[in-house]
Amino acid sequence: MTTSIDQDTIWAKIATFHDCMLVTKDDDALRARPMSPITRPDEGRIYFIADLRGFKDDEIQTDSQVCLTFTNGNLHIALSGTATVINDRGVLERLWSKMATAFFPAGPSDPNSVAIAVSPDKAEMWENSNMVVTMFKVATALATGNKVELGQSTRTTM
Repeated sequence: MTTSIDQDTIWAKIATFHDCMLVTKDDDALRARPMSPITRPDEGRIYFIADLRGFKDDEIQTDSQVCLTFTNGNLHIALSGTATVINDRGVLERLWSKMATAFFPAGPSDPNSVAIAVSPDKAEMWENSNMVVTMFKVATALATGNKVELGQSTRTTM
């Protein structure tokens, strides 16, 4: 079963994540890699600081449709949207953090650093009970021969 959810709830939940998977298209294959999201709900964007040597920018310039997946065991969120590569030192300075410095010691002036902005247009979320409750529901379904009901997904346009 799928129901609707408001955008503010989605933004609040993804702001709690320290990483997600960014999925791009590379010719006929999908490529996923872990990234650290920088959420900016007031802009309607999720940013990433990326390395130009990693092919993400080339894939996005060829096909800007991307998917972001967030999961923490009980909460799963998938966002689809459009990505843009931003090679602007001012934007990088605004987004920069100590975590980014670990990957780019030269700071936002590093010529290999670039910002990726994702403007989501659709979101879907699945939220389950804790693992013990989930396993109990699975065991009950197996014992009774019934289909397990783990909850419902919720959707919204962004």
